[in-house]
Amino acid sequence: MTQAYSKITLLIIVLSFVAFTAFTGQPFEKKIELSLNEETDPKKSTKSADEQAYNNHVLNDSLEAIEQEFYYNIGTRYGAIKKSELLSATHIVDIYKTDYELELADIKSIELSRVNVGRWEGPKLGGSEATFNEPQRQFIEELNFSDDFVVITNLVHENELNQLIPEMIAPHYTVVPEVQAYYIPGKRNLLNYIRSENAALIKDLSQDDIGAAAIFFTITKNGELRDIEVDRENTLPAIQLNLIDLLKNLPGQWEAARNADGEKVDQRLMLFFGNQGC
Repeated sequence: MTQAYSKITLLIIVLSFVAFTAFTGQPFEKKIELSLNEETDPKKSTKSADEQAYNNHVLNDSLEAIEQEFYYNIGTRYGAIKKSELLSATHIVDIYKTDYELELADIKSIELSRVNVGRWEGPKLGGSEATFNEPQRQFIEELNFSDDFVVITNLVHENELNQLIPEMIAPHYTVVPEVQAYYIPGKRNLLNYIRSENAALIKDLSQDDIGAAAIFFTITKNGELRDIEVDRENTLPAIQLNLIDLLKNLPGQWEAARNADGEKVDQRLMLFFGNQGC
């Protein structure tokens, strides 16, 4: 049992690192080794042309990552999960998939809650089993694209001393369309452009000067970048204003997201910038 929960801890660390660093798209010193699979190898792909186009412009551009003090990342706020996957989910494992190795007998309760600006919001819809109950199913069905939510799993497991140890797992997710919006010239080019055009403003910064913030924006079903909002005030307002101006005047175009029916839809994305450790 202890070994299983050690695996959980290791998986959380590894997945958190990959999710946070996978979007940098900068060819540089330290590479993340990813094996080719149907997500990254067009020859092995069983996905639609739209999904493969997204993979080519985003996932393939994320095969290399860089450790650096001033960090840029564009994507969803939390781990992306498709609306279609949520609608077919009846069990906690349908959402966690292979991210966590759980003993179902150890699960004591599951709670679902919306997340707003990083905070759990509204009532937590609880259940005493790994299978979603009717209120939880309704909660899932009412989630829209770009909504954030948390799945709280309360566990009790037995350690080597036969003691019952409580534990909580609470991964956060962002609901995404079947195919996410993407920058047509490629994510690597997008981040390199932002990095280059912002370089003069950060070249003399020390580590102590660097905070962290995010800028949210919508890619409309017409492929337009709209509704720019600041997550929180940054300690470096000149950088924040420059990044907003860059987003408004990108040289390339965006491809809109598509739902499970192939229809173009709006999607909310985030530009994170600053200290990766914040």
